[in-house]
Amino acid sequence: MKINFLTVTLFAWGLLVMATTEAAELYRVDSRPNNWISRNGDNKKSHIDFRTGALYPANIHGKITIVDHIARSRQRQLKDNSQFTSFSTLPSLDNYYHGGHKITVDLDTLQKDISTGQLRNTKVHSTESITESLQSEMDAILGLSRKNKGKVTAFHRDLEKHLRAYYKMVRIEKRPAKECDTFFWNGVNALRFYYPEIFEGISEQDYKSYSYIFNGLRHARTDHEVLIEGTIPKKYYAMKKIEKYEATTLLVQTANCTLKSIGVSSCECNR
Repeated sequence: MKINFLTVTLFAWGLLVMATTEAAELYRVDSRPNNWISRNGDNKKSHIDFRTGALYPANIHGKITIVDHIARSRQRQLKDNSQFTSFSTLPSLDNYYHGGHKITVDLDTLQKDISTGQLRNTKVHSTESITESLQSEMDAILGLSRKNKGKVTAFHRDLEKHLRAYYKMVRIEKRPAKECDTFFWNGVNALRFYYPEIFEGISEQDYKSYSYIFNGLRHARTDHEVLIEGTIPKKYYAMKKIEKYEATTLLVQTANCTLKSIGVSSCECNR
């Protein structure tokens, strides 16, 4: 069969459409879904109400930004007042580490009822809108319009390379948290001095904020993160307990896709 340029173009366009089609379901894994306090007791979290069965965020009346929720989650005051609940469009690798319960949201039905006004105080923020918010905040800190964009691109490339190594330590090698944090900040701080022309006039605090946001951006892309703002009534989700065997199976099913997205090849994984 003769294959011409138009055939190849149409086929590629079809694959692109399939790849960008919104997911019909969202996933969340929680080892303590009915508890409103995190496992380590550090902050409030999203939880399922015993009485109504609805899934509530940490603070239904919260007013924090998407950037606060994604990139500044270590600040308890912000985390405790978040009106967002995090989900993924992919079965999460957190199944492997935390087990517990898997919450699956019927996204199609949820969005339909939001659009018709049946759910007035619930919103869905896509991965694309999340990454746009994070990128805008980064640009504002950096003053991108007055910077050498070529240097900024090179800095991002080097920072992403550092983050790939960091994620490999966390997700594949499972190094201790303190060791991973030290590695992360040593690399981030070193990069600042490699690109002095970019960060001239930017305070250390702003640089740290920039790095946190960039890390959040990387996580959002890797995890295909979606945020639901507000309450999710019981009829829009299903929950089941994840056993260790099933969690490991989910890990195997999603590992290749997830590891590829963070720049780690399968051969690196098996070392």
